[in-house]
Amino acid sequence: MMHPNLFDQLRTFQAVTECGSFSAAAKELNKTVSAVTYTISQLESQLALTLFDRSGYRPALTDAGKGVLRDAEMISRKVERLSARAQAMTADEPANLTLLLAVTFPEEALAQALAEFAQSYPHIQFSLIQCFLNDAIEQLSEGSEAIALMHLRDHMPGHRIDGRQIAMRDQILVAAPTHALANMGPFALLELDNHRQIILSHMPVDTTRYDYTVHTTDLWSVNSPHLLAQCLVAGAGWSYVERTIAGPLLDAGKLVKLPCSDINENPSQRYAAIWSANRNLREPEKHLLDLIEEKAAHDGTAATLNVG
Repeated sequence: MMHPNLFDQLRTFQAVTECGSFSAAAKELNKTVSAVTYTISQLESQLALTLFDRSGYRPALTDAGKGVLRDAEMISRKVERLSARAQAMTADEPANLTLLLAVTFPEEALAQALAEFAQSYPHIQFSLIQCFLNDAIEQLSEGSEAIALMHLRDHMPGHRIDGRQIAMRDQILVAAPTHALANMGPFALLELDNHRQIILSHMPVDTTRYDYTVHTTDLWSVNSPHLLAQCLVAGAGWSYVERTIAGPLLDAGKLVKLPCSDINENPSQRYAAIWSANRNLREPEKHLLDLIEEKAAHDGTAATLNVG
């Protein structure tokens, strides 16, 4: 049965090991030496172990003591995290954050931001869930406390969600080097209608719901960036692909940029952080979004797909 003062005993035990003596630990803990000695004796009695070799000038950990020290440190960390999480909840800080992520959201920038954020808020736990925009908006509209990092598109509902732009990525018109479009020289935009386009979408093909970057003569819908890249490399069609995904494949010669004479600038894919309009972001959440925006602005090599 656990002793009611077990945590205090373990904390005293750690103090003796860190300070090197009972007297130094007593000073650190603002206790008397006799109180420290009694606490350690009680812990040893309860565990039926000798934690210190007291034969020398200073107490030295026994093998059993070294094992107990590892457990004590682990317990101490868990208690500290519990305390931090409790303080955060009292201060109206989130204890858990859920991020709903577009399948193409720049992963390297996000990972860097999360790692830096965790240094300031180690008590906040994360759930990272990839999904598509419609699913994210549905969850937010139903009152989810999640933050979604999604690409912006026309006809997004605005009365239930709020948000801010957080990243931007160029999209490049690409196909395999063996594709007919790659071997005909500069061509007009209308020529794209004569060849199959592959788009990234979780919905079955619906030619009434796409923007100007989608042509409708022959269309495939794929819900995985990796599978889309595989199809392109295999020569199954052409697509607008974000530079961070297309770049490694272009460098490897598996894809080429198509020479369309009517495209003077690459279309841009804009990403936004969006959340339910019926709540205000808390300071840690605002800080996280600032970090993600900062990292995304300097991240030019976010996602690398290895396509054989």
